[in-house]
Amino acid sequence: MLNSRRASPVLLKLLKSAISNAKNNNKLSSDSLYIKDIRVNQGNMFTRYTPRAKGSASPIQKKTSHVILVLGVREAKPPKFLIKEREKKVKKTVESKKDTENKFKDKDKKAVGVNPISKPGFFKRVFSRKSI
Repeated sequence: MLNSRRASPVLLKLLKSAISNAKNNNKLSSDSLYIKDIRVNQGNMFTRYTPRAKGSASPIQKKTSHVILVLGVREAKPPKFLIKEREKKVKKTVESKKDTENKFKDKDKKAVGVNPISKPGFFKRVFSRKSI
C-alpha cells in the first residue's frame, strides 16, 4: 500500500479497475493514460442511534461517498528539447613557449585600479548594518 490512510487502498483499486477497463474495452495503452479528473462527492448518509443517559438517544451519521474518476489519453508529442552528446575536447599536451611566458607575466602584474567591492571588509560592513 502506498499510503496508510483509510481511503488509499480503495482509490488504488478504483484506479487499477479504470485502467484495465480502458485497456480491454477501448484498446488503449496504459502508458498514454493519465488522471484527467477525480472528484469525491457526498453520498447517502445512514442514520443510526446510540443510547444515552436518561433514556435518550443521539444520532450517529454513517457517511458514504461517490468517487468519480475520469482518465484521459495523452497524444504522443515530439520532445521539446533534444539532448546532444558532448563532444570530447582534446587537451593540448605541448604548450608553446610564448603561452607559458605570458601566463607567468600576467601573474606578476598587479592591478592598478582596485575595485572597492573587492576589498575584504566591504560585504561585512554593508550587510552588518541594522535594517531601517
